[in-house]
Amino acid sequence: MKSLILKLMTRFVHWLDPKLERFRGPKKKPEPYTPKNEKELVGVLQRTPETVLSAVQRVAIASAMSYQNIPVSKIMEKAEHVVSLHEDDILGALTLDRLFKTGLTIFPVFDQSEQICGILRVEQIDALKVAETETKISECMDRDFCYVRADYSLDMLLATFLRTNNNFCIVINHNGEIVGYVTLGMFILQFFGEGVYDNFELDEDRAAVARRSQK
Repeated sequence: MKSLILKLMTRFVHWLDPKLERFRGPKKKPEPYTPKNEKELVGVLQRTPETVLSAVQRVAIASAMSYQNIPVSKIMEKAEHVVSLHEDDILGALTLDRLFKTGLTIFPVFDQSEQICGILRVEQIDALKVAETETKISECMDRDFCYVRADYSLDMLLATFLRTNNNFCIVINHNGEIVGYVTLGMFILQFFGEGVYDNFELDEDRAAVARRSQK
């Protein structure tokens, strides 16, 4: 008997509940979750599917949150890995071959007093022309560079790039000793986890830029 009454009551409630819906107040929408601290925010980012937030975007967000605490020493090319040149060296075929084999693209150049007087960028070298004429490195090098300290934070490094309109810095310690170098490309790599590559090379051609496709 009790089970029968229970069944009847259940059916009655199921029948009555929709009819009472119009007398009820509007349902409160759940409040969107708001992280209370950095750790919770990182957790949200980690749980977000890649269809919403790609791996590159995650790296960029994480870097933007922490780059003020990252020192230049973490992203720089250390001095022991750097191949240096002398301003009086001849940039002939043998030297070019040696430079290309290192896999590096930038080489500090020293003068007679063992001070850096410029940098040699591989992309600025016309290999065929240089090999034929055996040009001095001092004639090909870029004299535009500046200095930063290894303990500078990355926001200080960025400020230096912007202030000097430069994209290459020699890294020194508190004693003024050279400990490496850092480029704008290294800074970007820290943010995005990958380089920013573009094969377009006609940036100084007004007409070419005007008709360039963005795809």
